[in-house]
Amino acid sequence: MMETRLMTGNRVDCLYRVSTDKQVDYNDKSQADIPMQRKACHKFCADKDWIIVHEEQEEGVSGHKVRAENRDKLQIIKELAK
Repeated sequence: MMETRLMTGNRVDCLYRVSTDKQVDYNDKSQADIPMQRKACHKFCADKDWIIVHEEQEEGVSGHKVRAENRDKLQIIKELAK
């Protein structure tokens, strides 16, 4: 089971997703990143004074072709939301 979060205020779990590996950037350590979505979500949350408590990303996963129950990162976000 996921750890208990005792923070107050609006807490946000972010899930970033792109459909193809070609949309993924890699940092100098060859770690995948989806910077445009990450930056947009961070700005949106900062503007609302929301706190990002967890982030996940799916690289090259089709939201149309892969059923939600088969998307591991989406299931993590759903569990955290509970």
